[in-house]
Amino acid sequence: MRLLLLVFFSLNLVACSSWFKKRECNKTNWFTYGEQVAMSGRRLDADGFIGECRKVEADVSDAQLDRGFKKGMKMYCQPQTAYETGRRGKKLSKDLCDGPGWRKLAAKHMDGVKEYCNPNNGKGAGATGVKYNYICPKSMERAFLSEFNKGRKNFLEAEASILNDEIKALDLEITELKRDGRELRSQQANLSRGGSISIRNGFRNIQINESTTPEEREKARKDLDDEVDRVKREVSSKERTRKAKYNELRNLKREMVKL
Repeated sequence: MRLLLLVFFSLNLVACSSWFKKRECNKTNWFTYGEQVAMSGRRLDADGFIGECRKVEADVSDAQLDRGFKKGMKMYCQPQTAYETGRRGKKLSKDLCDGPGWRKLAAKHMDGVKEYCNPNNGKGAGATGVKYNYICPKSMERAFLSEFNKGRKNFLEAEASILNDEIKALDLEITELKRDGRELRSQQANLSRGGSISIRNGFRNIQINESTTPEEREKARKDLDDEVDRVKREVSSKERTRKAKYNELRNLKREMVKL
């Protein structure tokens, strides 16, 4: 029975997740999205979001995607965009811009890269949280990274502090839920012995005592069972979230040690 319930809830979660994804996809302006994909230096067939939308059978407009992508690619493969891409420390996609004008674009991109790799920009660049992608010329890299790592460390320390607070909050929530679970199981045991209990159902308290009918007592038992299962699911969900955050925190600390 427990296995069947687990399968049932798992299927419900998948269906619910698919429904929300499909709704998100159907609200997407595909022309604008295609433009954004191109401006990020990627091809449409390499975009994960589009693949997810197709998987849930959302209404993906290929025509609008293609039109937006072509507009974005035209903008992306302009000298000023190439310069700004380098200035943000990002690589320029030769795959999108390969052609007669590539050498000019590559030169403008390098102008932007050199600005990005200036040591005076290093600390600010590191503090944004964007990882270094080995874009600087070797002659500039060492001095840049010295400052970049300072900013990166500040960013990681701030993120670690946030994660610590989130983990502490989850610990409190899990403790409270487990306490609720113990109280509910105590009421289950009392009810099974024919004792009196008080159940809060919505905005009212339901009293179960010797004068309660068997039907009301059975309904109370089912309500208690449902509530116990709900608490168990919440505890499991929050414990998974806590574990994920703890692993993330551990990875941040490992990176900080290396800086």
